[in-house]
Amino acid sequence: MEPRVRNSSLAPGELLFEPDPQVVFFVDFELFKTYECVLRLRNRDSFARRVQVLQPDTRAFVILPGKGGIGPASPKMPFWIGFRVGCLFQVAPGMTTCFTVQFTPDAREDYISELVVVTEREKFIVPLRAICGIGFLDLPPSVAFNPTPVKVKGEKTILLRNTGTKAMVFTIHTTPPFSAVSTRCFLDVGDSTQVTFSFEPARVSTYSSVALLRTTEGLEFSTDLIGKGVNADVKLSAAFLKMENTSVALIHEKTVHLHNNSDHHLDFCWSLLTDDSRTEFDQTSDAVTPRKNGSCEDGTLLVPTSTQPGDWQEDPVFQIFPSEGRVWANTSLVFKVVFRPALALRYRRIATCAIAGREAPLSLDLEGTGTGPKAQFLETDVDLGPIVVHTETTMENELMNQGDIGATFSLRKSTSLAQSMFSFTPEGGHLAVGETVKIKTRFHARALGTFEETFHWWINDLPQPLQTTFRGEVLPPVLKLDPSSIDFGRLALGFSETRRVTLKNASSAPQPFRLRLEAAQQESETGTQENEVEKTEAKQEFGIHPVEGILEARGTQEVALVLTPAKAQAYNTHLIVDLGSLAPQLLSVPVKATCELPTLTFESDDILHFGDVFVGHAYSQKIFIRNPSALPARYEVSVQEIEAGQVTLHVEEGAGAIEGLERRSVSVHLCAKTTGSVAASLSLSVVGGKEPTSLRLRATSCGPRVRAEPKELDWGKVPCLEEAPRCVKVTNTCPIPAEVTCALRGKEGCFRLNRHLLTLAPGASEILEVTAAFQEPVQQQELLVLSVADGAEIPVTLRGLGTQTPVVFSRDLTLVDFGMFYTGQLKSFKFTAANRGRRARKLSWVDACRAEKQLHLTENAFTVVPETVVLEPNASAT
Repeated sequence: MEPRVRNSSLAPGELLFEPDPQVVFFVDFELFKTYECVLRLRNRDSFARRVQVLQPDTRAFVILPGKGGIGPASPKMPFWIGFRVGCLFQVAPGMTTCFTVQFTPDAREDYISELVVVTEREKFIVPLRAICGIGFLDLPPSVAFNPTPVKVKGEKTILLRNTGTKAMVFTIHTTPPFSAVSTRCFLDVGDSTQVTFSFEPARVSTYSSVALLRTTEGLEFSTDLIGKGVNADVKLSAAFLKMENTSVALIHEKTVHLHNNSDHHLDFCWSLLTDDSRTEFDQTSDAVTPRKNGSCEDGTLLVPTSTQPGDWQEDPVFQIFPSEGRVWANTSLVFKVVFRPALALRYRRIATCAIAGREAPLSLDLEGTGTGPKAQFLETDVDLGPIVVHTETTMENELMNQGDIGATFSLRKSTSLAQSMFSFTPEGGHLAVGETVKIKTRFHARALGTFEETFHWWINDLPQPLQTTFRGEVLPPVLKLDPSSIDFGRLALGFSETRRVTLKNASSAPQPFRLRLEAAQQESETGTQENEVEKTEAKQEFGIHPVEGILEARGTQEVALVLTPAKAQAYNTHLIVDLGSLAPQLLSVPVKATCELPTLTFESDDILHFGDVFVGHAYSQKIFIRNPSALPARYEVSVQEIEAGQVTLHVEEGAGAIEGLERRSVSVHLCAKTTGSVAASLSLSVVGGKEPTSLRLRATSCGPRVRAEPKELDWGKVPCLEEAPRCVKVTNTCPIPAEVTCALRGKEGCFRLNRHLLTLAPGASEILEVTAAFQEPVQQQELLVLSVADGAEIPVTLRGLGTQTPVVFSRDLTLVDFGMFYTGQLKSFKFTAANRGRRARKLSWVDACRAEKQLHLTENAFTVVPETVVLEPNASAT
C-alpha cells in the first residue's frame, strides 16, 4: 500500500494505529488443535485511515478479519489474494478494527514469527510467540532475616521448585545490602533447589528490598527481603587510660580488655587520632569498616598518627598490641598499651577500635606525661655595655645539670646578622648528673647600634629550649683627618694636581674605611649651577688613593687626592670617610680648587703656503704654537675642511702639552692625490675650550714634468723604402715617477716607434727610437706627441724627403747577360716588378741605344714584353 498521508494530527514517528496486545502469546498448546487470539488495531488519528495486516511466513499462524474470523460488512477488498496478502480496511477516527490470529501447531516446539501491519504512512511489527510449555517457580512471598549486627553477614536459605511444564533457567537480582550466593540457576520440571540470600547491614536500621528472579522467556518472579541491622554487644573495659609519669626513652605498660558478648566472631583494627581530630572522628566514624583481616577499609577519613590502621610502630609514643585481629564470640581479648615518651611533654591520644558489629568504632583516650633532664644557666641575662665597633669582647657562663639523668645540649642560632656576631665554645655536648660546663662567649661587633639577642639552647628530650639574652650598644670609632681642609689653588685644565692628607685611628681596634667625594656644589665661570650630569663628571675628575683599606689600631694612613680638572670652573666639595657600610659620612673635610683655561695661538700668518706640489709626493712645513699664559695647556691640532680623495694631511705631534710661555713647532705633512688647487684648514683647540683657532692651507697640485730632446727631427733626403732610424731622449725632471704615452699624429704613416709607453723614475731618462720609411718620393711631416699622465703633452716634429722610386724588381737588372747561344735561337729572361708606393705607376721600356742603332742600321735583337705596364699600389707584374 502506497503511503498517501496528507493531513494527520499525529507527529511524524508516531504510529497511526495502536496494537493490542503488543505481543501475541500462545502458551502450553497441544498438537493439531487450533487456538485463537484477537488482535485489535485502534485508529489514533483524527482522520479515517486504511490498515492492512499481512499473512506471516509460517503456516502455523493464520490472520482472519474480525472476531472469530467474521470481518466487517464492507471491506475495501472483501476477498483474499493468495496466502501473503491480507484484507485492507478503512477505519474511522478513534475506532478499532479486529483481526483473529489462529494458531495450529504441528510440532511440539516453540514458534516465533511476526505480523506486519501496513498503514498509509508506515509499517510496524507485532511479534507472534507460541511456547510449548512454561516453567513456574514456587517460592515464599518474603524472606525475613534475623537481627544482624552491622558489618556482619547474615544468611537465609529458601527452597525453590519448578511447578511448570518446562525446564527453566533463571537469574537472581538483588540490591545491597542483600545479595544471593548463586545468581544463575537451572531447574528442570518438578525439581527444586536451595537459594541462599545474605544480608550485611552497614548501619543500624531496618532494610527491605525485592529479589527478582527472571527467566530466559522473560517471566519474572519476586519475593520480599526484610532485614534489620543492630549493634553487637561489644565494649572496652575502660574508655580512658592514664599512664604513669615516665622518663624519656623508658616505657610504661597497661592493659585494657575488649569484651565480645555477641554470638559472632568480630574482626577489629586499631587506629590513632590526635586531639584535633576528635570532632572529625565523631563525624566519620560510621564510615570505618574493618576488613576480614582486621584492618580498616578507609583510614583516610580519620586523622591518624599512622596513615594506615594497625601501623603502630610509626607512633613512638603510644602503641597497642595486638593492633588488629579477631575476637571470638562470647570471649574477651586483652590489649597491651605501651607508653614511650619522646620528649618531656604531656601526651594525649585517641585510639579508635574499628570492629565489626558496631556502626561507630570504640574509642579509648590515652594520656601520659614524659619527664626529662633538668639543666639551667648561671646567668640568663648579660649586659655587655658600650662596645666600639670591630672590637672583640669575651665572657664566660656556666651550664649546670641539676636533674637525675644526663643531658645533651646544643645551640641553635638564627642566620641574622646580630647572632652571627656571637660565637660560643662549646656549642654542644653532654652533661652528666651534677656536672657543670663553662661556655665561653665571644662577641665581635660588626654593626652599629643597640642590640638585644636571645639564644636558644636545646636540651635533649625537653620541649622548650633554655634561653640566654645578651644586650649592649656598639659605638663608632674616633677617626681624624689632617689637615682639616684641602685647597688646590689655581690649576690648569687637563693637568693633574695631588694633595695628601693623613687619616688617624684613635680607637683600639682596626677599622675599615672607604673614601669618597660628595656630590660637588660647582659653579661655572658664569656663576650658574651645573646639572646632575656635570656633577657626576666632576666626581670622576678626582682620584683617591687608596679608596678603601684597613686602618690599624692607633695607626695612620696617608691618602693622596688627585684632581684632573676637565672644565674651567671652581670646585667646592668634601672628602668623606665612610666606616665601610656601617657608618656613612663618619668624617669629612672641605676640598677647594679653581681651574683656568689658557689661550693658544698660531704664530705664522693666516695662510700656510705649500706652493706647487707634485701628485703623490710628500711635503712638510712647520707651524708654531705659542702659549702666552703662565699655566700649561693641552692642545690638539686637527685638519678641517678637506675634500675627500684630493689630498692627505697629517699633523705630526698634533696633540700634546705646552708649558706656560712656551713656543712649540709642529710639522704639517701634505701629499696631493689629484691635480688642481688644494684648499684646507687646520684647527688649534685647547682641551676643555670651546672656540678653536683656524689656519688656512693653500697649495697647487701638478703632475709629473718631462723634457724631450730634440724638439724636432729632420731626416733630409732618404731613398724610398729605405728605413732610417733617429732617437729622441725623454727625461723625467720631477721627483715623482712619470708615465709617458707615445703616439704619432699624421696621415702618411711614414714613421714608426719602437715602443709606445715609457715609465720614468724620478730624474731618469729613456731613449725613444723613431724609424722613417718613405713610400713616395715627396716631402713628409708628422707630429710625435708625448702624453704625460697627470701632466702636459710634449710635441716633437718629424720631417723628411723621399727620393728615387718605390718600384722594386725581383732580380738585379744592372746587367742582364744572356751568354752565348746560336743565331736565330730565342732566349728569355724573366723578372717581376712590384709597386710599393701609394700611387699607380706606368712602366715603359725604352732602348737606350736606339739612336746608335738607327745610325748603324743594326738589327734590334732585344725586346721587353710588355713594353708598357701600369702597376697599381702594392701590385706586381712579370
